[in-house]
Amino acid sequence: MDVELVNPFIEATLHVLRTMSSTEATPGKPYVKKDQHARGDVTGVIGLTGEASGTISVSFTEDSIIAI
Repeated sequence: MDVELVNPFIEATLHVLRTMSSTEATPGKPYVKKDQHARGDVTGVIGLTGEASGTISVSFTEDSIIAI
């Protein structure tokens, strides 16, 4: 996993949560999924093409998304 590619997405997600919902979030450890199943109750998926290809997912538990 290339941290130079992943870290901007983490920082942007934290920024959006901070500015749009006044929420301070703590990200979990990023990992590479081996299957097609979302881990959270609410998941957003961003597709990447070009120099880097694949998907980046942001998942929340039900309790987390209700609190937001």
